[in-house]
Amino acid sequence: MSISSFKIKRRKKEHELENEEQSTCISECVLEGISPIQKYKNKPAIGVTTFSRQMWCEQSLEICLERNIKITSKAIEEGLKHHEELELEDHNVLDVLVENEYEGIAVDMLSTVNLLNAVLERGYVRELPITGFFNGIMLRGIIDSIKLKPKFSNDLSEYNYENVDKYKILITDTKTRRNNTLPSNLQQKTTVIQLGLYKKILGEMINFGRDWAENHSDITNYDLIIDKSYLYSKDTHNLENCCLGCNYLNKIFNIYGIDPYIKFKEYREIDDKNLELEMNSDKKEVVVESVQDSENNDNSNGELDGKIDRAEVGIDGLEALGSYENALQIGFHMLYNLSKLPEIQTEMKVEYDCQGKTFATKWYRSPDETIDTELEYLLNWWLGYRDTETIRVSESWKCKFCNVIEYCNSCPLPEDEKEKYIQQNRQNELDLILLKDLEAET
Repeated sequence: MSISSFKIKRRKKEHELENEEQSTCISECVLEGISPIQKYKNKPAIGVTTFSRQMWCEQSLEICLERNIKITSKAIEEGLKHHEELELEDHNVLDVLVENEYEGIAVDMLSTVNLLNAVLERGYVRELPITGFFNGIMLRGIIDSIKLKPKFSNDLSEYNYENVDKYKILITDTKTRRNNTLPSNLQQKTTVIQLGLYKKILGEMINFGRDWAENHSDITNYDLIIDKSYLYSKDTHNLENCCLGCNYLNKIFNIYGIDPYIKFKEYREIDDKNLELEMNSDKKEVVVESVQDSENNDNSNGELDGKIDRAEVGIDGLEALGSYENALQIGFHMLYNLSKLPEIQTEMKVEYDCQGKTFATKWYRSPDETIDTELEYLLNWWLGYRDTETIRVSESWKCKFCNVIEYCNSCPLPEDEKEKYIQQNRQNELDLILLKDLEAET
């Protein structure tokens, strides 16, 4: 069985880039007095790992957002590389070039469909994207690993899709460490909240899928999802007023401002006509990395100017979307797959790796009430309901590991000690640049 997820690139037109520049110029004049989510986010969406950073040091996160700083280090680079290696061992990752945001959202959702297929067919998958909502804010995450385990310890039978109800979902996270030492209790607390958020979001997605299945009992397989095109009309099917599952899809589509009923080919034709008009006006186009495959939506990657070589960029978006005609069909397929998943195990596992080998395994529980309380507190900052929380003197040791300490006016460390760590950070940045240059030459 071949399983694929997608890494999305999108062709952007010059007028979009110009609008972004104008928006930046305008926003700089009116940013004072608005909430952080309005100030730093194009859409009301926040990644789970962003909450982890916020719990560690809210002041540091604000500095990074304010100055558009992307934190990196040798440890972070090694961790990302390790995760990529584990993902490629699990399934293929295909580059896809989409022509518009509609295709991008659809291909991103199709990645989730494919990976859920893997879970149902073989009982495990890595790097599963998840999407949820809390108080009107979209929450995005990527679960390192989920695996279906027998409900009863004495059940030694191999996984079989026909008996999926006899299993439960185990959520596992992999943490990369520079040394064979466990993280501090504070770091482990952020891990507990992170895992709890994964469990909360995935659990709600499964419930939405089950509710959808109860209300659409006539759709029992993939072929019927594709064939029942008459359902996919605003006149005959209202997402917002249908069921919990349809309302969930409606929230996703509304966040991105897309109409899920429009056919991909029709949207492409409209987009191509607009592109032709732009090219006649000597407009440029670039290819940019999409943020759909990132749970943070904080980063923007390299651009490719000029003529596009599709062979180098990836397969066409319409080719990746295959027999699906619109985004709603993919959304229905996602809900169908979710409806088949069993319950999630209460305990979640964390594997601590060093140099590619697991040296410790820990089990954690995250009560739903604790997660909701913590999430509400974190979101209160994003929504502007409270001021930025600074580091306590008792936790000043965190500042020794801060990449933006030189920009922090609330650091509790003595000035001479603060300067020492500033210089240390600068040297680390130079070492990382040198390391990347050496790797590029080999």
